[in-house]
Parts: sequence; structure tokens; C-alpha cells
Amino acid sequence: MNKAELNYDLFKVPTCNVKSVKTKRQFSLSQKTVLDIKTSENQIGMLVNLSQELNTLLFHNLNHQAKDKDIKTIYLDICKLAVMSGLEIDSAKKEFSISSNNEYKELKNKWKREQNGKVIKPYFFKKIAQIKGYEQDTKKEYVFHDSTMDYLQKIINIYLVQNRKKKQTKNEYLPFYQIINQEGYNVHHITREQVAKILQLFKDYSAFKKRLFSLSSLDENKNALLQIEKEKLYRTIGKTKLSRNTIIYLLKTFDHDQYKSFYLSALYILFGYPNSSFYQVIKESQEKLPVIKEDPCGNLQILSKKYKKIE
Repeated sequence: MNKAELNYDLFKVPTCNVKSVKTKRQFSLSQKTVLDIKTSENQIGMLVNLSQELNTLLFHNLNHQAKDKDIKTIYLDICKLAVMSGLEIDSAKKEFSISSNNEYKELKNKWKREQNGKVIKPYFFKKIAQIKGYEQDTKKEYVFHDSTMDYLQKIINIYLVQNRKKKQTKNEYLPFYQIINQEGYNVHHITREQVAKILQLFKDYSAFKKRLFSLSSLDENKNALLQIEKEKLYRTIGKTKLSRNTIIYLLKTFDHDQYKSFYLSALYILFGYPNSSFYQVIKESQEKLPVIKEDPCGNLQILSKKYKKIE
């Protein structure tokens, strides 16, 4: 209890004093469209991310003997973000006169930090970026901070490395995406709508399969019904024209634990249908095989070894 109250005076609880405004509207399609657009422009994700970033910085500075006035400056802006997050949540049913977007941009620019020409982000943000597919983000520098989330990420990394070493066996496979030529691969040029659609198709097929085999009836027709559903899945994905970046991203995604159960089916579809986009990516990954040729005297050199022709 004493520990909980130790910094209570320093960290006041943020409360919202922003009043909602009443707007006279009509029950019409145009008015509903306006409300739909307003609701779709929600900033909650960006506000929470910035709040996480500032909280990380705050506790990092606290652990490095920062002055109270510096801590209060950061905390005041964290409080603003907490209030704005609440407003964004309430914006689904209320309207407010302030613009969260403008406030967010102002705070983001205020606390922007750079190192080596890159924007500094907390270390644990790197894992989030990787999960979202931004593995090659050259604009950000992920720096370790003395704060809770970065401590946790460091512990997780140590555990993963140790666990990976234990699991290494002679039968360990090479992920298929690693044999694809990834030169020029750009995560920012992925068609994310296609990725989301394909992943959802696999999820729907998996759910259909579980539901089908949970039924006690239709025993004789289950395999036939499953085959029809499978053909639909294969045909839809097989005919989809995919960009090179999207294919590489999909192959990487199917190697994640969350989607590994779809991995073999995905390869079967891409190879077996066949998908012309996928074959083009493989074709572009081909390397020329070296050819051994005799010199004018009939001698050979294989790697660093020389062989002389003897009559």
C-alpha cells in the first residue's frame, strides 16, 4: 500500500473535462454516411502507441535520475493522450469539438527523437513491427530503454534463443521463403487486402472442416463436402494474381506459428493449381549453374583444385 501511494502526488489521475456537443441530424443515408466516415477515422491505435512510447521514456528517465519538472512535462502529455483515448472510444456514440488528429500530430512532433538519421522507438516496438511485416524498416532505430516493457522483451528474447537451441535437430527444415530471391523485397508494397482475404479463406475453410466433422450425421458425405469446399479454396487462391512482394510476405506469414497449420496447403495450392504469379517468383529466383570447361590444354580447375589432362 505504501509503495502504491509513494508517487501519488507526482502522478495525478487524468480526468476528462471535454464536453460533447449536440448536433442536429436527420435520419437519412447522407447523414449516416457522415457519421460512418467520422467513426472510421478513429485514432485510438496511434494514441495508444504514442502513450506507450512516452511511458517508456518517462520510466527510462526516472531510472536515470531525471528531475521532477522533466518528468511532469512528459506525464502531462501522457495524461492528454489518456483523455484523448477516452474521447476516441466515446466518439462512436458522441461528438466532440476538438480534433484528436491535430493534437496527436503536435505531441508526436514534440517528442520525436532521432539517432543516426532514424526515429528512435522503444526496443519492444521492434517485435510488434515484425509481426506486422515491417522487418526491414530502415526509418526507425529500436533502442533499449530502462523500462518495464523493454525488460520483458529482453527476457522473452533470451527465452526464445534458449528454446530455439534446444529444438535444433538434424531434421530442422529450411523455410521455403528463404530459397526465394528476396532482392528488392519491400514490405511497404504489399497488397494487404489480398493477404487479409487469403488468410481469412484459410480460417473459414478450417472452421468449416471442424464444424463438418463435429456433426454425427452426414458421415458418408463428409469427405465429398470437404472436397468441394477445398476445391473452392484452391480455385479462388489459385486464380488470384499476386505481386512478388505479396507472395514473399505470404510465405513468411505462413511460417509463423499462428498460420503454420495452413503452410502445406498454401504450398500445395501455389504449386499445384498452378498460380502463374508464384511460378514467376520461383523463375526469378533461379541461379545459373556453373559449368566446368577445359582450358586449351585440356586441363580443369574445380574450385581451387587443378587437374591436368594426361594422354
